[in-house]
Amino acid sequence: MGVALLVVVAVLLFGVLVVEVAARWSRVSDVPLFNVDKSFGHMPKPTQSGRFRRRYDWCFNDRGMGVADPFDAAAPDGLVLVGDSIVFGQLKMRQADRLGPVLGALTGAAVWPIASPGWSLQNALAFLETTPDLVASAREIVLVLNSGDFKGANSWGSEANHPRFRHASAVYLVAYKLARKTRLFKPSTEFKVAHRDWQPMLAALAAATTARFVVALYPHKAETEDRGLAQTALLSFGASISEILGPEAVIIDIGADPEWTPAFYVDGVHPNAAGTRRLAKVIAAARNRQMEQSSLAA
Repeated sequence: MGVALLVVVAVLLFGVLVVEVAARWSRVSDVPLFNVDKSFGHMPKPTQSGRFRRRYDWCFNDRGMGVADPFDAAAPDGLVLVGDSIVFGQLKMRQADRLGPVLGALTGAAVWPIASPGWSLQNALAFLETTPDLVASAREIVLVLNSGDFKGANSWGSEANHPRFRHASAVYLVAYKLARKTRLFKPSTEFKVAHRDWQPMLAALAAATTARFVVALYPHKAETEDRGLAQTALLSFGASISEILGPEAVIIDIGADPEWTPAFYVDGVHPNAAGTRRLAKVIAAARNRQMEQSSLAA
């Protein structure tokens, strides 16, 4: 009986070892790490890179921005791109296909993406409050907002969605993520972000910078298919944003683009690579029109 038990234990340990080696080789745990804070929730840690599943590369610079280039406050064409997972991109996405790099390639500007998955507008604005040098140096600020961004702050909840450190076991992280999906675990409230109204926060951002503003109102897939729903859930915020930012700010209805289609989504919210490219083209075109109008006014 004792020998049989040892054999069973040995087989189980060998199986775990094989699974661990396979998980490490496939890099299923090669995901971004996050800093956590009660004011803004979470933000990618600076100076990190990886290749999820050995195929989907990602990187963050010295300020946790989703580009490889170090932040340069003196860049004459600095464009701060702000958003949630739409800007952050998906794990199953190459770095070159994410919104920041695509927009940078289209415009030639130094694009600095500030984004974290699960952020709301309050989260993003709260983080920008902690980076006054970034706000002051920006020549342009592009906000990419969807209807979920106006519903209050999101807080850090667990290591499954926003891991803070690299786990010793790749299998552990994968198993933990699967366990989280069963809803057996309650989200942590240790770093709960207190609710704040986004309107005065946006006004404070506008007062702290001389940057031009472009606001892209990005529809969910259902809002792309139902323009009435888009008007109620998303576009209705445009008037308030315009009033706060002033007449020079450009507000874009992405769903009004004649080429925008439900085929651009990988799920109910997030764009695929083709959708990201089209989103970048719409933003770039609006940015160019704004620059031309500014030149004519001068």
